Amino acid sequence: MERLSKLPTREPLLPGESLESLVRRHTLAMGYECLGRISALVRERGEVPPSFNHMGQGPVLEGLGELFGISTRELLKSTVHRFAEQLMIVRPNESSPAVCDSKTILRFFRRGTSPVCPECLRAESVYERLLWSFTPLPICSVHRAITIDRCPDCRWPLSSTRLDIWRCRCGQLLTDTQQVVIPVHLQSLSENVQGWLLGGSQSIPDMSTAALFWWMERLASAVIRTPPWLAQLRERDEISEEMSDQRLAWLAAAEMLVHWPKRFEEFLEVFQTVAKHRLTSTGVSRSFGLLLREAKWLEDMGYPPPAKVLRQYLLERYTLGHLTSKVCLFQGTAKTRMKDRPWLTQTQAAKQLGVRHGAVADLIQRGLLDGAVRPTGMRGRSVGIVSLESVQGLRRQLSSSVTVPVAAKRLGIGRHAILEMVHRNLLWKAIRTAKGWLIPKGTIEGWEVVVQHLPIRSGTSVVWLTLRETTRRFGKSGFTLAVVLELVRSGRVRACRSNKTSVLGSILVDHNDLQSNQEQVQTRQNAEAGYAVHRLSKVLILGRPLKAIVLQKWITAGLLAARRHGRILIVMPDEVERFRKTYCLADEVCALLRISRTTLSRWEEANRIAAIYSKRSHEGAGASVFLRDDVERLCIKDIIADTENITRAV
Repeated sequence: MERLSKLPTREPLLPGESLESLVRRHTLAMGYECLGRISALVRERGEVPPSFNHMGQGPVLEGLGELFGISTRELLKSTVHRFAEQLMIVRPNESSPAVCDSKTILRFFRRGTSPVCPECLRAESVYERLLWSFTPLPICSVHRAITIDRCPDCRWPLSSTRLDIWRCRCGQLLTDTQQVVIPVHLQSLSENVQGWLLGGSQSIPDMSTAALFWWMERLASAVIRTPPWLAQLRERDEISEEMSDQRLAWLAAAEMLVHWPKRFEEFLEVFQTVAKHRLTSTGVSRSFGLLLREAKWLEDMGYPPPAKVLRQYLLERYTLGHLTSKVCLFQGTAKTRMKDRPWLTQTQAAKQLGVRHGAVADLIQRGLLDGAVRPTGMRGRSVGIVSLESVQGLRRQLSSSVTVPVAAKRLGIGRHAILEMVHRNLLWKAIRTAKGWLIPKGTIEGWEVVVQHLPIRSGTSVVWLTLRETTRRFGKSGFTLAVVLELVRSGRVRACRSNKTSVLGSILVDHNDLQSNQEQVQTRQNAEAGYAVHRLSKVLILGRPLKAIVLQKWITAGLLAARRHGRILIVMPDEVERFRKTYCLADEVCALLRISRTTLSRWEEANRIAAIYSKRSHEGAGASVFLRDDVERLCIKDIIADTENITRAV
């Protein structure tokens, strides 16, 4: 192959200069109009890559060496292959390749743009540094300012083939760009990354520099898909919008490696809450995407630190799903590690406690178990985990708990009263198991202490009633035994005891206090259990009591919804509110329209207004019922008619 003649002008290779910058300086010295003139001289030797910085060992690079009078070895140091040993990941017992492959170049070096530092452009000797094209380094190591890869005026990427390094193709002078200084914390991160690239020691043991950079790229890719984490970094360090999310993601990844593994675990807490490309609503892939597979691949290559941290995190802190041997990090010999997990599934917890599967979620909600349960899918299914420690603690409590008959005997009341106290949460931590309800001894002893602290009253008085007398006199108002005990414990009803025993049956309550709380208890009972028809007939239409038979006819006609409880019809409070907002009686219609009852009858005959329920439409109907919407429309028509009459009169 014929040797190329040296160019008349000789530009020396400057410290840290990129090959692209060297070609540009020779192009300017020769007076060529574009970089393509240099490419044309060596094109016969082989294919020229899109960027001179990506050029590897071969005839083309040798041709450039002949043109510039510089050895091929020196030129190779000004390309990305200078960092092949630090970027090309291989197994620990293998030797590193001398050049970077295309995937590595695309992963770590910028394409289609030529970043510059505005401060460096103001120096006496101006040239492009190879480190400026290294994607994980968005900061100039000399001036500690953000390098720019887009024109601040036209916002187009700075072309790598431009001849004038000081200007964008639009003519904007890059030296006029205002310098954006970043916090010292981020400057330190950039210095660490540069140190790793130049052969310095890295922060994670059992990891080569190439493995570290490979994992760093994977973390940066995860950060860019986690907007909350980027927003948190911008707010914490007051980072300008001039730094793009892509550049900030690399610094965020470097921060995780410098502060390994604490910062990485903090990131995982946020990362698993962000929607991934997976369509499933549960599962580890839904939370972590491909991060687990990538850590597993790195472990198989001989670099286990990321996989170890992720495995430990999943075992101890992952609460959004279950772990099985299907998870790549727990396959093979690592499967035995799942036994060390301090969490149980709902099924496992229910089996150990002897309760129904569905009861676990209720126990978590009541605070008796530590864990998390969330719905999955559209058919009422759920996925959740429970703390092993809390399950063991609850099992110890159940072993010393008593059954309902034993609790009833100790408190001196009936079984049904005990069950009512359980349902009203007066016997806290009571749990329903396959063997029935189990009540902790401490809860029983707590009520015994309450009774012991009550004053003793001897003799009889009409003011003080036993619990049995209270439920007989005020039972219709909702005063059950559990309700009375709740009022006594809250201090709203004064109480004493008739003898020195500690059973609840000895409690005496004040008759006057019961009467003062009667209305409130009645209201709460109606809200919880609904209204009986006879009771509702007195309060449904405010200020006008009705007969129960009238409400029964409305229920039959479908105006009022009710459910049957035994032999009683019950109307819920929501249904009462709906009826009041939807319907009104004739008296209210007359008041709203300011007409008499006779006029209302004439309007009905003239079809000006129609009752939705009356004797005209329903045989044997009682009170007529009208729709409020119809009445409101008539009111609006009357207002419009009055306005027109006033206008004509004027």
